[in-house]
Amino acid sequence: MLNFKTKNMNQLHHGETKKLSGEIQSDANVNKYTYSYKIKIKGNSFILYLKTKKGAKEFEYGDVITFNGKFELPEETRNYGGFSQKNYYKSKGIHGILYAEDAKLVRKTFSIGKLGSIIRIAIKEKIKQNVSENNANLLLGILIGDKDNIEDETIEDFTKSSLIHILCVSRCSCRIYYIMDTKSFKHIPAEK
Repeated sequence: MLNFKTKNMNQLHHGETKKLSGEIQSDANVNKYTYSYKIKIKGNSFILYLKTKKGAKEFEYGDVITFNGKFELPEETRNYGGFSQKNYYKSKGIHGILYAEDAKLVRKTFSIGKLGSIIRIAIKEKIKQNVSENNANLLLGILIGDKDNIEDETIEDFTKSSLIHILCVSRCSCRIYYIMDTKSFKHIPAEK
């Protein structure tokens, strides 16, 4: 049996289900069957896959939730020189994967990360309302680093032309832009 020792936590065993609680550290990635989140539990980061259920509301950045999670270690490389899920998650500071059927909200919190999430969601909604789908996806990639819905062909074209860095704006950068914007215009008096 594979074990995983995390800081500030009891040892987790591959395949073990345990009652856990933690704080959501990302916006929801939604597909037909699951919501996925980055979640922090006692200082350790995990990916949480939560089954979608009819009428279930997705959680938001900063929400503290409790759930029964089944722990799994990321997969090792299957082919020599191939993709390693374990190394990828390790490079992102992710300690493992958790699967849960359901979760309950314990409390909502507010942080600069939550503010960044609110701004990102508002930008996405406005752009999707006012710009065609392909252009909206590209604009979201450029403005907030959201490449999820950009066609693979478009990403390949940006890579070949050495412009892929344009689509690699980090979400942290958006928070920095927001802070700089609010600080730089603070000295200008508002009209009454």
